[in-house]
Amino acid sequence: MPTLCTVSNPSSNDKSPKRRCPPKRKPAASKPAVNPAAKPAKTSAKPTPAPKSKITASAIKKSAPRPAAAAALLGLGLDNTDGHKRITTGEQFAILGGSEQTHDRMTETVVKTFEELKKRGKHLSQVERAELAEIIHKATPA
Repeated sequence: MPTLCTVSNPSSNDKSPKRRCPPKRKPAASKPAVNPAAKPAKTSAKPTPAPKSKITASAIKKSAPRPAAAAALLGLGLDNTDGHKRITTGEQFAILGGSEQTHDRMTETVVKTFEELKKRGKHLSQVERAELAEIIHKATPA
């Protein structure tokens, strides 16, 4: 394809016309030309296939520990009869719905749960489910 250039009128001092052409593009990478008369180079070493590794259950168990996953608590109240939409959110929790009494009780439980985790020096993602259940049970108001 021919390159399109524009020619401007020469200036009063210069007698030759000035050409403006778009910048040249680099040609796309292409395969090197093959000379049919050339003989291929002989190599004495054969390529060796990559060794196949076997994945075993013990290898999976010994893998590096995963980074701490994001964790959050979600409280859903389903006993709302007054039509009011109640939403309380925090850094690691969200409480949605419920009657005023239920919503307040869930909020108090979550706040006490995170206070207890802070006392124990643990993050929500670091605590086991059984331990978390015990903390929530103790934090639930009577």
